[in-house]
Amino acid sequence: MLAGGLVWWATRQHVMSRQWARLAEGIGFALIIWAIATFDPAMRWPGYLALVPVVGAMLVLAANRQRSWLTANPFARQLGASSYSIYLWHWPLVVLLTYAGEQANSQWIVLGVLGSVLFGELSLRCVENPTRKSLSRSGLWGQSGQLAVVTGTIGLVAVVIFIGFDRAMPSLMQRIPHKINLAAAETQNFNPMRRSCHRTSAVTFESPKCSFGDGELKAVVIGDSHANAIISAVPLASGGKAIEMTISGCPTIIGLKKKGDIDNRCGQFNEKSIATINNDYHFLPVIILNRHAQVLFGGNEDLKSSTSVFFEKEYNQPNDELNDEYTEHLVKTMCAIDNPSRVFLVRDIPEMGVDVARTMKRALMFGKTVPQISISLEEYHARHKVVWAAQDAAVAQCGVKILDPLPYLCHDGRCWGSKDGRPIYYDDDHLSEYGNKLLVPMFKEVFAAAAPQ
Repeated sequence: MLAGGLVWWATRQHVMSRQWARLAEGIGFALIIWAIATFDPAMRWPGYLALVPVVGAMLVLAANRQRSWLTANPFARQLGASSYSIYLWHWPLVVLLTYAGEQANSQWIVLGVLGSVLFGELSLRCVENPTRKSLSRSGLWGQSGQLAVVTGTIGLVAVVIFIGFDRAMPSLMQRIPHKINLAAAETQNFNPMRRSCHRTSAVTFESPKCSFGDGELKAVVIGDSHANAIISAVPLASGGKAIEMTISGCPTIIGLKKKGDIDNRCGQFNEKSIATINNDYHFLPVIILNRHAQVLFGGNEDLKSSTSVFFEKEYNQPNDELNDEYTEHLVKTMCAIDNPSRVFLVRDIPEMGVDVARTMKRALMFGKTVPQISISLEEYHARHKVVWAAQDAAVAQCGVKILDPLPYLCHDGRCWGSKDGRPIYYDDDHLSEYGNKLLVPMFKEVFAAAAPQ
């Protein structure tokens, strides 16, 4: 919108010559077509690349060629007249295709484009133009009254529908097949104490040190949201209580800083956590779990290569220098823990790259075969090579131990997002309360090692 305003401002008193206008329009369309044909999801967006189609559109507007065969033909005129209507209609169709899992199906994409144009044209002719004409014949009070009636009616209908669904929900849920309910429920099957026990760096670095389980205190769990997602499995393995100290997106590494974390709450949280387990819980096993690959290389769900952490020097992209610093500081952190032999580093949880529970739920709702969401072990090892090497260095230099979740989450050469038709993740990378119970046998290794011989 700002770009369009700038074009108007720059051309309000000066018109391009015919030759320059033809050149500007040609370059403008070339930039737009280039963006459509070559841009892909792996590119950083939004960012400087947005200038390509925006500048292209600015040049076409600035050229203002009233007799151009590109913009003055009947099809282009009608498309322009209904363009805002098309814009309004295209988004629900995009959402529908995504919900149905057909966002990459070229046939459905073509139908979605045609549907956007058709619905846009119909709403322009049947709703917008008649409404515009009707309002133009009314005075200010008449226009205000009509708008108030329409707005109130829409609001009333929304309230009635909401109340109706709320009242009918129990009977509606009974009619939905059990498999759909099972998948849908998993989207909310996360740590019930997440809001009060798990910290974000935007709030505070002080952990409330929530305890899970009953009886004697048996372990401390430290890490990020992945640690918060598995904490309830630890008491089942120990037969006692476990303390949680977790914060979002903050690997347990002293000296590490997060981009955008102005107050360095991540660093303060880590220093506080290490001091706490050394001073208050020096006799307990410590389980540490983080999503290291995400902060080093970016999320595998968005296809963007990026890094969100640094030590002294910030980097725009993943690189070997940062990997070496990460390894060095991780080892120093583990060695800074009193009696590091009581520390258990958990290998990264496999990341599925897609929202497992929602993808399975939507496929079932549309009568499709339930997708077997998984990643190969080769993919996993390639992504986590640096992290595993860093953890292995901590084992060699500090005497910490390793817990490997792969035998419990992977088989037949792949790591799976579901078990027995039920998602084990509540999104694309966090284990659900159902999924984390698969790791109970792994956590039993902690307490078998701590038991007196």
